[in-house]
Amino acid sequence: MSDFEPIERRARELFERASQQVEPATANRLRQSRRQALSSSPRKWRLLPAAATAAIVAIALAWWLPRQGFAPVVDAPEAVTDGTLIDSEEDNEIYAWLGDAPVAPDEAKGGAL
Repeated sequence: MSDFEPIERRARELFERASQQVEPATANRLRQSRRQALSSSPRKWRLLPAAATAAIVAIALAWWLPRQGFAPVVDAPEAVTDGTLIDSEEDNEIYAWLGDAPVAPDEAKGGAL
């Protein structure tokens, strides 16, 4: 214990010197903060009953409300190949031009299109 006595004495001297230099307003705020921290009724537990009640109500509503089923999956319509979508000569020309347009081969796939 003799090893700690000089350190303790030095620490107490520093504390006393620092506490004498504290302004009264700061000292009051520090005392109030200490009292609040040591008080017997912490504020965080005040909302616990309300939070528990809300959680129980949410679980009960989720359990008792009717469940809606998923919408049925509709198959994609089949492609129209009889030309009913092509109404004018301009559309025919565009589709013909697209069909004749050159396509660059994909070198990563061995030159395939």
